[in-house]
Amino acid sequence: VRLAWEHMERRYPDLADTSNRAFAVVGYGKLGGIEMRPGSDLDLVFIHDLPESRFHFVHRLARKLLSLLTVQTYYGPLYEVDTRLRPSGNAGPLANTLAGFEHYQQSDALVWEHQSLVRSRAVAGDKELCERFNRLRIKLLCQKRELAGLRHEIITMRDRMSAHHDADKDLKRGIGGIVDIEFMVQYLVLAHAHEVPQLATYSDNIRILEIAGDMHVLSRDDADQLTWAYLALRAQMHQRMMNLSDEHMDNKVMASYQDTVSMIWEQLFGVPRIHSASSGPRS
Repeated sequence: VRLAWEHMERRYPDLADTSNRAFAVVGYGKLGGIEMRPGSDLDLVFIHDLPESRFHFVHRLARKLLSLLTVQTYYGPLYEVDTRLRPSGNAGPLANTLAGFEHYQQSDALVWEHQSLVRSRAVAGDKELCERFNRLRIKLLCQKRELAGLRHEIITMRDRMSAHHDADKDLKRGIGGIVDIEFMVQYLVLAHAHEVPQLATYSDNIRILEIAGDMHVLSRDDADQLTWAYLALRAQMHQRMMNLSDEHMDNKVMASYQDTVSMIWEQLFGVPRIHSASSGPRS
């Protein structure tokens, strides 16, 4: 971000205003959730609080930052970057004002966009703007929501994903896998943060589950079971990304936790997660 600012201020001195660098980078997904792994891309949203006369400048600034992040190295691009989680996706501007971001989240954002907001945090840029974004994130997540509609939207989204992946073998998207746990964590925040705002404090699944257990949003046993399953499945995915494991071990790890995760899913949503192979009793 610093390099991008310096480049832009040298190239466009007439548009630069060194007294106002109110630009921030928000990380979503693995970056937002503090769990980057080998092969992770960067899900980024750009927020600013610059006057309308500088909108063209801030758009160029964001483009320059993307250029720096995706520069070609001997091993390929420095990072793979995805900016589609910004308001209105690819149809929206590359950088949004904080006020515009808030309006979109309040008026137009879909449930899956609020799910994504759970795993978001300001990661770089103007300190004061980063703090304002983080406060806004908590405010948005702590809104009261209609639970039946929330459950329906999350289940529908999850079923749509499951239709395109092997239900038993995919560590991430398979039934009882990582995404099931992530969706449950996101549901807990969106459903209960208006009563338990501590749930919106952190963006990583592990600490959210810890708070859910501490505050009795989940039973302590269920929170621990999901935490252990999540850590084990994620560790196995890291092994596969580095070619240090094989499909047999994937299936073994998946089988160890699939029933537990599916059982807790049914308790939360009232809808079973069915898979073809039994993995034994819950421990």
